[in-house]
Amino acid sequence: MSHETKPLWLVQPRLDAGEYRDKLIGSVVKYPNLPTERRIPYRTEKLPKEMVMDLDPKPVRMRNVAFWQNRMKDAKVSASFNDIMQFFAQRAKASKRQNVATVARMWHMDSPAEKFKELLKNKQYYDELFELLRSNHDQGYFITDIVTVANLETLERTENGAGAGAGVKVPLDPSTGIDVGAEASFHVSHENGSTVTYDEEMIVFLGYRLIRLEKLTGKRARLRTMFMGQKYGFSIHDGSDYWPEIKDGPVPGQVEPFLGSVPASVMAESEQREAPSGAGGPSARRSNASLLDEAIVRELNFDVEVVG
Repeated sequence: MSHETKPLWLVQPRLDAGEYRDKLIGSVVKYPNLPTERRIPYRTEKLPKEMVMDLDPKPVRMRNVAFWQNRMKDAKVSASFNDIMQFFAQRAKASKRQNVATVARMWHMDSPAEKFKELLKNKQYYDELFELLRSNHDQGYFITDIVTVANLETLERTENGAGAGAGVKVPLDPSTGIDVGAEASFHVSHENGSTVTYDEEMIVFLGYRLIRLEKLTGKRARLRTMFMGQKYGFSIHDGSDYWPEIKDGPVPGQVEPFLGSVPASVMAESEQREAPSGAGGPSARRSNASLLDEAIVRELNFDVEVVG
């Protein structure tokens, strides 16, 4: 079964989730990889989630952080994300708390086109947006998805699990001792209640829809502009998920190893030495990782790709 793929952008620099998560969801920014450089609403006292009911989604918590690395094609992005995860892994090891795991949390907005139309009914939001679009070649980027990373304490009875990601613990079936970490119900959980952020939680990815300002034509548009003002001669349109114009594939041999991943040359050499049965070997582990990724995508009901 195929799923829609959502593009995500690596944030530069990384942002404190406690300060920026509430501000960014539902906002429009000028630069997709520099969301705080220029964004709206900025002068408006209300946050977007306070303007539209049910705009702010509940987060999904994902324990398998290697899932994100598997969706990166750019070597520089992969290396940058690797640095982030190494930072969190070191923090987890240094923590005095027991069972600390590095997890990702994702906020995904449902029906973003309808939510955006509702936001445009707020005059202050509309006015700030119009000003931003006119200053940015008549386009902007509406934030619909946020992914953060945090170190959280877990309560499960656990053992170390290969392939679960740096700092992640994988539970064992108490009756068999077999790794049951491949279950999506363990790796993906839907949070309920009020949304909170945690100490040192960091925003790493954002997802956007492209917003365009189009000039109206015709006699009626000219009359609207003449009698009502310049902004009435334009129309704001919500587009589709924002992808880069050119999506380059990975450069062979340049993506750094991460969370158990291995360079292609080393992997090929290992496969040549692997016995035909291959039980528990690299091929089996990659197969298990692929099945886990598929289970996570089914649970999310969409796939993702880190595009820049």
